[in-house]
Amino acid sequence: MSITVDGVELPPHVSWSSFESWLSCGKKFYLQKIAKAEQRPGWAAIGGSAVHAATEALDLAEWEASRQDAEISRRLGLDTPTEGRA
Repeated sequence: MSITVDGVELPPHVSWSSFESWLSCGKKFYLQKIAKAEQRPGWAAIGGSAVHAATEALDLAEWEASRQDAEISRRLGLDTPTEGRA
């Protein structure tokens, strides 16, 4: 059995969180759950993603530089054994 409101078929089951969402803002519930409207990320999410990408690139560059430094030191015989290494 399906329920139709204003020509829109409602889902057969509504979770408690969906019901609370509908109570707080019926239009938001309709757009998210019924119409399945595309959601664009907010500026905070976009900015956060950009910051994470930039810091990851810096960390990878620093890691690669330290690997190269260690390899140069090893080849020149300048490396010192660390504890636990034979």
